[in-house]
Formats: sequence, structure tokens, C-alpha cells
Amino acid sequence: MQDGVGELEEAAESFDIAAIPYRPVVEKYPQLTETVKDYIQYLQAWCEIEAAKRCHQEERYQDSCKLYYNASNILLEVHKWSFLSKYYDACGVTQEAEALSIED
Repeated sequence: MQDGVGELEEAAESFDIAAIPYRPVVEKYPQLTETVKDYIQYLQAWCEIEAAKRCHQEERYQDSCKLYYNASNILLEVHKWSFLSKYYDACGVTQEAEALSIED
């Protein structure tokens, strides 16, 4: 929702906050560890993605690039969403190209 109305910083914070309740579950219910860790990583990736979008809006393309690469690496570790990793890696490449085009 926040993403759709341009509240990218708030969206990134929301994903970060949403991951908080999952962390104690890992300790309390070891049998759910893998599933919960996957959700935590998924939320962390979306936090990075929303922050990358914000950096792009502010024309901070190098920062955006790094955040997209971070998201890609996080998603690569999560089997259920690893297919998204290449997409966000490509977003990072695009941002890197944008940064380089401004330098020239």
C-alpha cells in the first residue's frame, strides 16, 4: 500500500517492523525455524527493495544499486523466493548503469 502512494521510506520501515515478531518464534519453536527464517529474510529483502526505490527517486543511483544487490543476495538464500533474485540483481545493474551515465 505505502509503496503505491509513494511512501517508500515508510514502506521499508514497515517491512523491517513486520519481521520483528518472527525472530522470537525461531527460539521458541525450533521445528518452525526454516519457515520462519525464510519469512524474516523475505521481509528483509523487501525492506532493501523499498529503500532502493527511495534512493532511485532521490537520484542516489549507486545507493539504490547496492540495496538491490543486497535484496538479490537475500532472496537467493530463500528457496521459495529465490527466483526473484535475478530480477533484483538486474535492477541493481540498471541502477549501476544509471549512476555511471551521470558520471560521464
